[in-house]
Amino acid sequence: CVLRAGFGDNDNNKPIKFPLAWLHDNVIDCQDGIDEKDGIVEKDGRMRPWPSCGKNKTFRYVSEYDHVCTEDLICLHDSNTEFIRSEELCDGIETCGNENVMCQVSVGWDTIWKKQQTSLDGER
Repeated sequence: CVLRAGFGDNDNNKPIKFPLAWLHDNVIDCQDGIDEKDGIVEKDGRMRPWPSCGKNKTFRYVSEYDHVCTEDLICLHDSNTEFIRSEELCDGIETCGNENVMCQVSVGWDTIWKKQQTSLDGER
């Protein structure tokens, strides 16, 4: 992407990587408007859609076409977060409004978390 306005290293109209948040945000950031298009036009003229994961609430763009999409937990409680990725589950941070309770009930998370904290603190 060559930015519409020169910033930093882009003063010489060199293509730069741009944040995924710029895709389809209704603001044309790139000179050619590629950030608002449905994908990248390949050399053979075919449109290759931007790589993405999820559907509906969990839809998001990802940086690589070979990105492995994980399962997501849709947050049902009062939360500013609509979903969390599976690798964020049971990390001790209450992101989804009910995540820690689910982890404690489903996998004995409380015991596992205490063991992990003990080993991190150097105690046995």
